[in-house]
Amino acid sequence: MQIAVLGGGLSGLSAAFSLSYRFPAAQVLLFEKSKRLGGWARSEFADIHGRRVLLEGGPRTLRPQGAAVLELIRHLGIENELITISKSSPAAKKRYVYIPPGQLRGVSGLNTVGLDLSSPLMKKFLWPTLRAPLRYFLRKDAQDGNDESIHSFASRILGEEMATAVGSAVLHGVYAADSRQLSAHSTLPFWSPKSRNQFLTNPHSTIESDVVQPLPNIGALGETLKDVAVYSFKNGNETLTRALEQHLEQRSNAHIFRESPILNLLMRKDHTYELSYLTTHKRSTFTAANPTHVVSALPLPTFHAITQSKPTKDTSPYPTSANITTSLSSIPHLTTNTSSSVHVLNLVFPVPPSEIHPPGFGYLIPRPREGYPSQASDEQPGILGVVFDSCSTSQQDEPGMTPEEWYENGTHTKVTVMLGGPYPLYIPSTMPVSPPSSPHGNVEIPIHIRTILRHISKHLSRPLPDPIYYRLWRNDNCIPTYSIGHRERMREMQKVLRRDVSEGGWGGRVEVIGAGVSGVSVPDCVLAGRNAGLRWL
Repeated sequence: MQIAVLGGGLSGLSAAFSLSYRFPAAQVLLFEKSKRLGGWARSEFADIHGRRVLLEGGPRTLRPQGAAVLELIRHLGIENELITISKSSPAAKKRYVYIPPGQLRGVSGLNTVGLDLSSPLMKKFLWPTLRAPLRYFLRKDAQDGNDESIHSFASRILGEEMATAVGSAVLHGVYAADSRQLSAHSTLPFWSPKSRNQFLTNPHSTIESDVVQPLPNIGALGETLKDVAVYSFKNGNETLTRALEQHLEQRSNAHIFRESPILNLLMRKDHTYELSYLTTHKRSTFTAANPTHVVSALPLPTFHAITQSKPTKDTSPYPTSANITTSLSSIPHLTTNTSSSVHVLNLVFPVPPSEIHPPGFGYLIPRPREGYPSQASDEQPGILGVVFDSCSTSQQDEPGMTPEEWYENGTHTKVTVMLGGPYPLYIPSTMPVSPPSSPHGNVEIPIHIRTILRHISKHLSRPLPDPIYYRLWRNDNCIPTYSIGHRERMREMQKVLRRDVSEGGWGGRVEVIGAGVSGVSVPDCVLAGRNAGLRWL
């Protein structure tokens, strides 16, 4: 048995880890097109005025409800790397929405969301919030029972104004997408399978016994984190993917192929798979493998491209001709959804957080009343929201102080600005991703960042000092947009993959997982990887 895992991001790493234990006699081959593994989980330390400051380019905190991640943390032995944020902390209790002037009658500026009647926004929406449970009971499903957009669902339960002012802002923070385009059935928890939130709690189990179970085993970590709102790692969220990579490198039945983009995945007439890939380390070489099973964690459009048969007269140097069957059904719906591109901008200021922003996790901004612009501009740079990193993860920079102490007395403030998604990207490709080194320590602030700072200053209703550092991460096509009907389309895709080859299917030995299929969050991706190949037992 030889299993090929395509894609070395979080889903692919999780799959390779679980498969190497679930099938100890099999060879697990992990292919990644770049030199680096880990996908969008990227953490780096910057030396800023003599201090090491951790900056995140992808997800920065996790909720303890993600059982598959907790199981992975147990098995990797990285519990001591955790930093936790309690449910009583400002980062857990205070989250904001910024309402632009003129967007909502009687309300503007930063407003807390949640059970806070001192918030003008929550006061305005008190009645829609109180009646929501009854409306949900009576009106959960659309009249025809079919899928609909999140905005359509939220408008029916909460009303149009609240669905726009709060709902679209929240979706900016999760999917970086237009709530009018996102599928309700594929993204909201009301339609999720119950098993998604189930787990085991046996602290004495082993990896070998856990990976053959359909439910993750969190051991005692659930009890340890019972009062925790969110958590991260001392060295950032890339700790998780680095630990996975290091663990796989020590597994005798796991092999990592870096800088090895996949060219083709096709089926031979004898029903074995032919995987063509390019090895680009030192020099380019075309190579083929013949795995018995395949798990793809590639973006769905990429997987679509590699599963297309080439014409028999094609002159490509990798095999696609006589041995390849043409009776397979095309795998459907791989190119239906689009993806959001997001610019993540870390900013570091030389003053305590109390001089920059109110205590809390950060704020999100709703969809403009006039809709999204067709072009980026200085007036609308497309800010989705701002995360107050120093309120939740200050212990990455100073473990000796609590986030509350750091808020008043810290030496610097970290915030992260998210831009793009449904907006046109504002920051040009020519802008440096970090400041050029200067012998005098001065930081030259690009004009586009100065414009963004002007908008943030307006949001926070206070002047801002110049940042002493910035770091830009260009995350292109990083979050798939689950359009209406996504869940049903994925079911149709799975039917083709599992159908017998004699009926035109792929024989049940190819699985497609990852952010494009069943959830974009870190726990979703880890869970999908964890469960890959369970049907092959």
